[in-house]
Amino acid sequence: MLKILKTPEGKKFLIAVACVFIVAVCVVSKAAFQGVED
Repeated sequence: MLKILKTPEGKKFLIAVACVFIVAVCVVSKAAFQGVED
């Protein structure tokens, strides 16, 4: 697994996963915040 992460493809994959994770956190936090406001 670590060998894969050292390749350019592995880094692109990590960045993609990080972006998806950040977007998911933003969506969940926005939904939770709106729920609290209501």
